[in-house]
Amino acid sequence: MTGAETPGSDSLEFIARDMRTMLDAVGRKISLADWRALALEERARLAELVAAEAREEFAAYLVERVTARTGTAPRLLAPRAERA
Repeated sequence: MTGAETPGSDSLEFIARDMRTMLDAVGRKISLADWRALALEERARLAELVAAEAREEFAAYLVERVTARTGTAPRLLAPRAERA
């Protein structure tokens, strides 16, 4: 393991299913490019917020960090009734 790697970092390379579920729950969508623009520590923090089921904090942190890294806020999802 190099100094840049952290335990479990492989699991943060892609957007996990539980992360996608939380994104749906907060009405946001990000691309894989958005996800990979985040620092590993930022991805890990989002994963912690998912595990804690902290929706409001997750949404706020997601918008802040993705916007800071990409210059664009995560896209809003249409309400569930419109997606069906």
